[in-house]
Parts: sequence; C-alpha cells; structure tokens
Amino acid sequence: LDRSSSRVPGDTRQRQAPRITRMDAELSDRRRSSERLAHGGLTEQLIKLFFAVHQELGGGFAEAVYANAYAIALQDAGLSFERESPTSVRFRGRVVGVGRPDFIVAGSVIVECKAVRALEEWHRGQVLHYLRATGLTVGLLLSFGPRPSFVRIVLGAKDRATADDAE
Repeated sequence: LDRSSSRVPGDTRQRQAPRITRMDAELSDRRRSSERLAHGGLTEQLIKLFFAVHQELGGGFAEAVYANAYAIALQDAGLSFERESPTSVRFRGRVVGVGRPDFIVAGSVIVECKAVRALEEWHRGQVLHYLRATGLTVGLLLSFGPRPSFVRIVLGAKDRATADDAE
C-alpha cells in the first residue's frame, strides 16, 4: 500500500470526491435556516441542550426536575439566564399580575419547560403571553415527556403592536 495516497498500487480508478449524503444536506440546510432565524444560533444551542438533558435523564420525572437539570446544562454551556424572573402582566396600562417564565436566556429567548405527554395549544399561549409581557420575540416550549418535543415560537410584528398598544 502506498502510504502517500489512499490508492492501492496499480489501481487506476480516479479518486472520487466525498459524497454528500441526504443527512449532510439536511444538516447544512438546517444550519443555514437557523442563521436566518431570529436568535437562530442561540435557539439551536438551547434545543441541543434540551435533547442532551432528556437523553441523560430519560422520561418520567416532574417538570421541576427537568428545569433544574436544564439550568445546570445552561450553566455548563456558559449561557447567561434568569430563572423564573417576575414579569409584570399589564391590562390597560396597569399591572394585573405577575408571570414567571422558566428561563430567559441571554436576555433574548424565553424557555418554558413542560413534562407532558403532548404539548397543547394553551402551552403555546403561555409562551406567547410571556413574550408579550417581556417585549421579547422568540420563545421555546420544551416538552420533556415520554417523546421529547419542542416548539419555537416567534412573536410577529402584529402581535408586538397589539401588546404595545395595551400599555
């Protein structure tokens, strides 16, 4: 075997360029897509941490257990975050209550953790309300249920205008 190249002596075949598999192409597309999304790089990192926590712990624990583990994962990744930070809920310019999103990461993404079999519409609504209350535009809803799942929620300009008008 000729150590200076990967060809066998006497082999006259041309060396082929590496093939791009479907999975490689999908990952590349996803990376390009996440770069175009608001806070795409950060949300991609947060989603990877979510799956790592679920893989390590498995299913069946209470929401608080997953939130505690996720906080450790965020710390280990060197990400700044606030945990259950009080957020004023306003009605006609007056405070009517306080919401507490599970995490506000890097001052820009709301993360809400659930330990449910399936995410429901009211779970999404909760994240939307937190986004409106904080003025942030991107949220992640993470379900640490038997089959881990997530939803990325983006508050549109129309929703922001409605939230701003309420103050």
